[in-house]
Amino acid sequence: MNRLRSFRRLFHPRHWPAWAKIVAALVALIALAGIATVGGIAIKYSRIAAGYDLKAVDEMETGALVRDSAGKDLGRIFIESRSLVRLDEVSPLLVDAVVATEDARFFHHPGFDMIGMLRSAVVNVEAGEIKQGGSTITQQLARHVYHLRGKSFDRKFTEIFVALRLEERYSKHRILEHYLNRIYLGSGFYGIGSATEGYFGVAPSQVNLAQAATIAGIIKGPSSFSPFVDADEARRVRNLTLCRMRDLGMIGEKECSETCALPVEVLPESQRDNQPDFALEAIRREVESHFSKRLQLDGGTVESTLEGRLNLVAVEAIQRQLEKVEAEHPESTRTGDRRCSADERLEGAAVVIDNQSGALLAAVGGRDFATGSFDRAFLGRRPPGTAFLPFVYATYLDQDPTHLHAEVLDAPLDNASVMVGGTDGMLAEWGADAGRFEDRLTMPFAFVKSKTGAAVRIGNRCKFDDFIALVKQSGIRSELRPYPASFLGSSSVRVIELARAFTAFPNAGAPCPPVTTVTAVNDRHGGRHVGPDGLPPAGAMRPETAVILRELMAARLREPRYAEMLAVNGLDRLGLIGQPGSSYGFHDGWFLGSDRHVTCAVWVGQADGRKLPVDYPGLTMAMPIWSEIMAAACDSHPEGWPLDADHLDDAVCLRSDGRATAACLDDPAGLVIRSPVLAGFRSEACRHADLDHEPDAPPKAVPVVNSAHHRYVEPQGPIVEGEDPYRVELR
Repeated sequence: MNRLRSFRRLFHPRHWPAWAKIVAALVALIALAGIATVGGIAIKYSRIAAGYDLKAVDEMETGALVRDSAGKDLGRIFIESRSLVRLDEVSPLLVDAVVATEDARFFHHPGFDMIGMLRSAVVNVEAGEIKQGGSTITQQLARHVYHLRGKSFDRKFTEIFVALRLEERYSKHRILEHYLNRIYLGSGFYGIGSATEGYFGVAPSQVNLAQAATIAGIIKGPSSFSPFVDADEARRVRNLTLCRMRDLGMIGEKECSETCALPVEVLPESQRDNQPDFALEAIRREVESHFSKRLQLDGGTVESTLEGRLNLVAVEAIQRQLEKVEAEHPESTRTGDRRCSADERLEGAAVVIDNQSGALLAAVGGRDFATGSFDRAFLGRRPPGTAFLPFVYATYLDQDPTHLHAEVLDAPLDNASVMVGGTDGMLAEWGADAGRFEDRLTMPFAFVKSKTGAAVRIGNRCKFDDFIALVKQSGIRSELRPYPASFLGSSSVRVIELARAFTAFPNAGAPCPPVTTVTAVNDRHGGRHVGPDGLPPAGAMRPETAVILRELMAARLREPRYAEMLAVNGLDRLGLIGQPGSSYGFHDGWFLGSDRHVTCAVWVGQADGRKLPVDYPGLTMAMPIWSEIMAAACDSHPEGWPLDADHLDDAVCLRSDGRATAACLDDPAGLVIRSPVLAGFRSEACRHADLDHEPDAPPKAVPVVNSAHHRYVEPQGPIVEGEDPYRVELR
């Protein structure tokens, strides 16, 4: 008894030393502060969580039906594309795979998992980075429903307390069902219903173990782990899911090892008919931007400007041309198998718009929406290169139409004054028709031949601000760098804005109104909503400037190698206008062209920006696609500006800037164009053929070979022997 009293006396605070009393007081204060803090947090975030309407969990969109300009169904658009399923329609294998991957203690915690959070903290500390997030399925559902974004403590506490409310309101069965219908699973698929159908062509109830593990593995990285994007990564995360299921006792060791050895098998491209595409995405963006605040989209219909048949032709034309180039150059391209990354493949984009209204008739934002849903037609930016030259010459002619008589020097140009691809060396010629330097040229001839050095010299004769103003007035909204390199298209622009700007040439100087994809939206209550009217923009250039350049671009397409490509689709000698474009280094190829009614723009390039496997890609890769699309857009009967230079009435020789003679028609190096507009500026007949035979003219060297039938070979490296103090190199 005495011993017990002594023990009690020892631990009674009255008998503690002073330092022990101080320590005890501090511990008590900290504990009280902790309790108060936790209580304060609980009160604060309980109130915040109470402000979220739980009815939102049950609200998921059904989408709107989209019809083309002929009234035919194109598909449905959703803010999030999904196919709803009940949990009893989901294979137990898929449920187990998702639970094993995302929240193994889902059926045992109250909405947040303290054990899981501690485990994730340990893993993250050991890894030195955030490897696991620790969010339960219920927390993830709260994040999806209420768009809780970010990685702050405030967001995390809100997510936890909303999850607690969800657990109070819904059963585990309902929470899991809502979660499986909402999660994003890559390649445009929201929810397991659309994902299993889209990836494997089966319903969620019919997936096998490998497919279930593949779907579950995608959840942590939808953009990276989609089997359409990267089959190797999809297989790696699938096998991690299988191992996790084995560790939890959901499957056996043999079943795990056998399934891990299987490849990832998905639907071939020809069977993927339930995919969203770029055209529908463009419509969805416009509807969301212009209409979503005024109507309920679900259950309605969207009347679009698209022509479904034309859009399909554009998709197939791009696919066919890119596959052809890959087959011809397998050593420098990654072929279309699913083992390569989407960033390593050839890509293409095309748009067709109505010249007068700005209505979008076709839109292809990439090679395959499944492997890469980034829209390169509307959202991507690439340098247009020599496709930008018409705007340089338009600026020059707009200052004074008599500049059409001007001559321009065609000779090497110090790149230090242009800064294309560097700051030293000589500016290269990379226009599709540039060939060798030819001393002095007429302005029309330099334009038709896409001479880069001459274009810079023409641009330098203008005020740069005037050039920028004309480009902006034409519809280019992307920023242009304030350097002469912008004359050669070094500043990146969007395909859609360059297409719109090009309509200024068939429209006598005025671009079409801003491009639109939607005519009207009909809501489920019978209301009809029309978008804002596109007001006709002011002219970007003088009508005579647009007419002159239009006729020069028509003359270009009359040249044999262009005419041959057009003849494949029956478009030769119809007076279409066109401008090929290649960026410096042949990283991008463009072709823009029009008839009186429509304009089509095509871009091709490597997704990662590498050099294309062919030279002059605007001519060799983009133009065949453009020709096929234009033939479909015009039903093979476009209305152009026909040329007839076989007789000499109103015919002009672009080499000499004079009225054409019979000798001009026989000159293989010349260009003859029939144009009352251009001929009106000429009073003298062409003399360049006569001058070659004047007796008093100094003798001229006779070439050993006819240059018209042989390609001029540019030097591939420095041509200066010995030291080069001026660092003058051809690059």
